[in-house]
This record gives sequence, C-alpha cells and structure tokens, in this order.
Amino acid sequence: ANRNNSINLQNSASQPFYIEATFNNTVSKSNSSPYYSIKPEMTIEKDYPFSYSSGALDADGDSLVTYLVNAQTGVTACADTPKNMTFANANPSYNLINNPIQTNNTFALNPKTGEYGFIPNALGKSNITIRTDEYRNGVLIGSIMRDQQMQVVPAGPFYGGNVNVKCNNARVPDLTKPINICVNETFSFCYDVVSDNPSARLFISDNLASSTMSGSTAYYYNQGTDSVRVMFYWKPG
Repeated sequence: ANRNNSINLQNSASQPFYIEATFNNTVSKSNSSPYYSIKPEMTIEKDYPFSYSSGALDADGDSLVTYLVNAQTGVTACADTPKNMTFANANPSYNLINNPIQTNNTFALNPKTGEYGFIPNALGKSNITIRTDEYRNGVLIGSIMRDQQMQVVPAGPFYGGNVNVKCNNARVPDLTKPINICVNETFSFCYDVVSDNPSARLFISDNLASSTMSGSTAYYYNQGTDSVRVMFYWKPG
C-alpha cells in the first residue's frame, strides 16, 4: 500500500509505504524492539503550539533515543532496498532538523524523551517519520519506526468553544475528593465531553497504556461529534 497525498512529500500517493523494526537476539534471546505506547494525534490546529510524545518504551529498560528520519519507500519485495522519499518544495524549505512539516522552523524534538513540539502554519496533511533506537552497553540492539500523518485544520470552528465535562444518568465520582474503591472489584464511571459548538468534532484519547493503573480500560462513543461519551473501567489488584 501507499501513503495518501501529503503536502510535504513528493508523489507520496504513488510510492510504496515502508517502515521497519529491528531486534538482535544474539545479545539476548528475549530481546525485542522498543514500542510506542501512545496513539498519534490525528488533527492539530493551525498557528497554535502543539506538543506530543509517542511514549517510546522498552521492556528490558535499555537506553532509548528518538530522532527524525526520512520517510521511506521503494520496497515491493524482500530483496529490495528502501530509499528516501523527497521533500516537496517550500519556503522555508523542509528539513529533518526544525521543519519536517511546515512550521516556519519551529519544530524541536527531545531525543531522550521523544517529545516534540512545533507551531504548524500550513493547512493540509503532512507526514513525519520518527525512529527510536535501543542501546545496551553502547551497542545498538533494536529499533522501531513510526510514520505519522498530521492533519492541520483551521483554528476555531473545527473544535468549537469551551469544552465542558458532564455525565447524564450515570455514576460520576467527585474528583475533588479521594475515591475509595475495593481490591479485585471493578470500578467504573462515565462522563461526556461536550462542546458548546454543535459543529465541533471531538477526538478523545488517553495514556492508560503507559500509566500505573494496570488493566484499566476506556471506551469512547460518538468520536468525531460534538459530544463524546467516555466509559472507564478498572479492577485494581
């Protein structure tokens, strides 16, 4: 399959999609690639500061470093060698340091945490590719790549005005006080995230995969509307 159209890559819709993961089981039979624990953001607002981390983790506690790489293509069979895609023309020009998408050179990435931030200033879909390498005693033993597409949308009407949290006819804890729950009994509650703009499209996500609340789950209903219901469940051990 191919990427779809992207304003920062040339001919992205007509070239094969390629990413890779590597591991070295000669160092340890249980070695695996690192992995990303946080889902990518789908939409961001033009001219507003944005920051994000993919939540790179490694089960063995090895050292991780995250950085930008060229989006890659060219592989249709196992013997093929991937090649870098070409950036589209832009002013300022695209690069892998501070302008992989059109940010007016405001893009910055922390290689230790993997968090990056920028201020987007061009509407449309753009792709970046990040890679996280796993080192043990200074030796590279694993890596993973993520190709992420971001849709930059106009600020304001898309998201709407103030967002209020409420819940109708469902159990809602008082979050201003401690919540007492029982071991080995499922604790659950729900709430609605509602915009006061009926044209808003809300997309809700969480970081439960990287939290200390092992086994907790959240379900989302009516994503992409002006009112998203969140159902949360947790059975503490």
